[in-house]
Amino acid sequence: MNVRFKEKKDKEIADDEIVKMTEYVESKKLKIVNTSNTKNHIKNYKRLNKEEYYDKAEKKVKKYKKSDVRSISGIRQSMKKVTDYTLNNFNGGKNEIFVTFTYENPMNDMEQLKKDFDYFWKRLKMQMQDLEYLYVVEMQEERKSLHIHALIKDTKHSELHIPFEELTRLWNKGFVWVSRINIRDTKKLIIAENKDERTAIGRVRKYMTKIRTKENVPKDKNIYSKSKGIIAPNEINIPNKEALQFANENEYEFYYGYSGNLITPKGFLVATITGKFYKKKTTEEE
Repeated sequence: MNVRFKEKKDKEIADDEIVKMTEYVESKKLKIVNTSNTKNHIKNYKRLNKEEYYDKAEKKVKKYKKSDVRSISGIRQSMKKVTDYTLNNFNGGKNEIFVTFTYENPMNDMEQLKKDFDYFWKRLKMQMQDLEYLYVVEMQEERKSLHIHALIKDTKHSELHIPFEELTRLWNKGFVWVSRINIRDTKKLIIAENKDERTAIGRVRKYMTKIRTKENVPKDKNIYSKSKGIIAPNEINIPNKEALQFANENEYEFYYGYSGNLITPKGFLVATITGKFYKKKTTEEE
């Protein structure tokens, strides 16, 4: 089901309301989200089988729309996971780099792309064992060719340096762009206004998860991949009062908030979402 997020003014979350609290280790952030679901949007529909449903308002039996490509809402869910992995495992340090891998000739086979990257990664790991990656697949609009945006991290050393010539040699499919993850190098990656883009890793994350060029993805294909060492953040469901207490005790301060409704194309309300981000307090020395 495709839905859109319509923003509205931030609202306060009651102390006794249950929230999902997510702590992001590397980026030192905390997210508290309250979601109020509604089933009103399905009251006029009755599922009959895998192929059909009954529309009570129109008093008709209708067939479900089928597509060979993933829905925008499905892609958004994947990109939400990429955001979570990014915030939990990367912070823009000197031990991280942002790399784009392209093909010399247009290439549209996602299975082949995965094989090509896996082969590249296997050879790179033979030289440097302490690396982890997270990548997103994207389509170049002008050339109609797939390419990869990847975050690569050294988990054992304070700095990561892989010679550009070596990356190009190991990839051996086309062109490679590399940048350190810092404010100066990532300003050009800003896609839209977002408070989280104040940080360099926030800019990279926003760039990797933009939806615009991820359309027409085959239904059975994934548009991101990660190595085993890239782990999901810890999430728990607790009363809002306890979440705020956790934030206070662990020296998190309010960063920004958002609130809005998830609405179907026909205008049915699916859920109301209120979220708040917190970040670790920093000292002047930091």
